[in-house]
Amino acid sequence: MEQDFTTRPQPVENSVRRKRLSIGFPSSADAGELRFPITPEGVERLSAMGMQILIESGAGVPIHYSDARYVEAGAMVGKRADTLMADIVVSLGALTVGDLLLLRKGAMLLSLLSQQKLSSEFVKKLLQRHVAFVALERIAYDSGQCPFADILLEVDGRAAMAVASAFLLKSGFGKGILLGGVSGVIPCEVVIIGSNVGARAAAMAAVGMGAQVKMLDNDVYGLRCASLALGPAVATSVLHPNVVDNALRSADVVISTPISDFSEFTADQLSRAKKGVVFIDLNPLSASVFPTLRQVPLTSAGLLQEPGRGFCFRAVGNAAPRTAAMALSNTIINSFSCLEKLDGALSLIRVDAGVQSAVCTFMGKAVNAEFAQAAGVRPIDMGLLLSCS
Repeated sequence: MEQDFTTRPQPVENSVRRKRLSIGFPSSADAGELRFPITPEGVERLSAMGMQILIESGAGVPIHYSDARYVEAGAMVGKRADTLMADIVVSLGALTVGDLLLLRKGAMLLSLLSQQKLSSEFVKKLLQRHVAFVALERIAYDSGQCPFADILLEVDGRAAMAVASAFLLKSGFGKGILLGGVSGVIPCEVVIIGSNVGARAAAMAAVGMGAQVKMLDNDVYGLRCASLALGPAVATSVLHPNVVDNALRSADVVISTPISDFSEFTADQLSRAKKGVVFIDLNPLSASVFPTLRQVPLTSAGLLQEPGRGFCFRAVGNAAPRTAAMALSNTIINSFSCLEKLDGALSLIRVDAGVQSAVCTFMGKAVNAEFAQAAGVRPIDMGLLLSCS
């Protein structure tokens, strides 16, 4: 029996295949930044979204991931120059002017503004190459959440207590005391300036270690939220001068977090502190509330051996680089989840109001007052550029 075969035309694919976006992750270890913003698990997730991931060889060493592990996850591991020529470059550490020359024209650079040195040459190179600079810590949404700033502060707050505990015990530097004390021995007293995410994380860690905790801030609502979250184990107060002075006299650990209405501790105030107090500043590297103390990055191991008072530890998040990496990796995945549906990296700026709030340069123009001042130009309204693009 003959069968009647009918030919059918094959469907023609009429959709235009989008170019695969590349995301570069250069190492920041040479700049003293041990936190690396992507893990192999994060690479797998981003690769599954259709993105090409470029990692500088050796970049994962500070968080104990080998190049082979990243390759297995789907990344291309190579030279620093390869990562800097990606469509999107993510770097926690400061980039040099030489690094900027390798950036692709029209690329997007996501970095921590607090770590960049805003020289005239630096900003002008960004503008010349039409690089869209996005300050990670300034990405903010209508809900008031700042995903990158909050997660970095939370890591810093918890790491601060681990660092403080270690240095209180440290022979030659600390007094050889336990943060939480033991039966019959009064625990240490921790004073925390601020009531933000980092302050609450530090307070929670300190309470868990058995320390006595005081939290000082002029934001009464923030103190109320902290009290509700942490309970009566944390005593809260406004930053009244007498309260501050008395707290400094009895404190064993002083941790300062970013708050808007507190400038700095004076030399006279700090002179009242006990010997062997551990001072930790979680404020951006460009600012400090302890200007009379010697600023010591945690990665400067040689300086940490010197005994005596007059030190303030900075960048304590580097004490837990792998925890920071996992937290940042999760945040990056959430922030980039819509990229697979967009046409180009800069489309993320056009459709995401949270990212728009953090843009400093766009289309060869400075849209941030700090960047405009560094370049000696007038800032341009971001909305105007978006309407023209």
